[in-house]
Amino acid sequence: MTDGAFLDWVVDIIGRPYKVGGRGPSSFDCWGVVRYFYWRQFKISLPLYQNENPFNTKRVGELMTEAEHSSDWEEVAEVRHGDVVAMSRSRVFHHVGVWLDIDGGLCLHALDGQSVVAQNMQRIKSEQFKRISFFRYDKGL
Repeated sequence: MTDGAFLDWVVDIIGRPYKVGGRGPSSFDCWGVVRYFYWRQFKISLPLYQNENPFNTKRVGELMTEAEHSSDWEEVAEVRHGDVVAMSRSRVFHHVGVWLDIDGGLCLHALDGQSVVAQNMQRIKSEQFKRISFFRYDKGL
């Protein structure tokens, strides 16, 4: 995919509405944005996690903890294009986005009750995300 084509589809999904279980392209939840990105950018189909209620942060946290400790994901200190940004307003991760090497670095994610946004790290922190970590998908990249 050319840089121009990549930017076109990223810009195209910004502003699309948040919807629980939204997998795109008309609406997204946070995992939907990550899945959509991985398919469009890398042709990798990430797990679906169907029928998970994103408001059940305990269950979402359990799923993210399981994924974090699987061999599929590696926590990394230095973020690069395509890494998953895991976020939490408490101890347990409950929100994800994907890192883009655009404009000094942006996180593409779908905010509950809002839409798909691309935010820099300062803006993410202003959303009250206190715990932020980066994960790289090791299978197939």
